[in-house]
Amino acid sequence: METLEIILIITRIIVYVAIAGVMIYFILILNEVRKVFRDLADVAKIGRDITTSLASPIKSISEILEGVSRGISAIRSITDIFGEKESDEYEE
Repeated sequence: METLEIILIITRIIVYVAIAGVMIYFILILNEVRKVFRDLADVAKIGRDITTSLASPIKSISEILEGVSRGISAIRSITDIFGEKESDEYEE
């Protein structure tokens, strides 16, 4: 074998080892990315739980305030009806 062939073989071996190292590093990066996405899914689940737990009481408070508003408007309409009758009695 000539020296050129030996140098080419050694160079090929080095390139193959480098490619294998890069592939192993890429696999490790993909493993870390998968872990990050799992953690992200957990964070999203916690966020969804928090918003759900906040939305329920806010909805209840909103419904209570809506009922109070309807009650006040009903009382106003009743007082307006009786107020008109009383003012009619005084005008006669």
